Amino acid sequence: MEKKVGSMEDIIYHGLNTVDNKSKVTLDLKDFLLIYRTIEELRRFFHNQDHYPNLKTIHKFLGDRDSGMMSIIDNIYLDVLDKHLNKESEKILEFDAFHAGLIPFYYIKTDDLKTE
Repeated sequence: MEKKVGSMEDIIYHGLNTVDNKSKVTLDLKDFLLIYRTIEELRRFFHNQDHYPNLKTIHKFLGDRDSGMMSIIDNIYLDVLDKHLNKESEKILEFDAFHAGLIPFYYIKTDDLKTE
């Protein structure tokens, strides 16, 4: 299957309209607050371009698997969310945009995507 570049919206929202609105997942309040605070901090950082005047600032914010935002995202993805996966959710996730042939722009090497 040939892959094509999809927008972030196309990739993230792909297939969600096939999910029954009555299907539910229950999260511990602690897990929910961790996810909420993480998204809140991502939004607080990225909503204002003055917060990241250069690539070095973004690297400092993101960190790596041991510290910074990337360590928190890894923890949420690998530990918090994984414990809530069941057969239904795994089946839905198998139908993600990547498997449908959409890839994010950052998979493409191009001079058009210049950084500071």
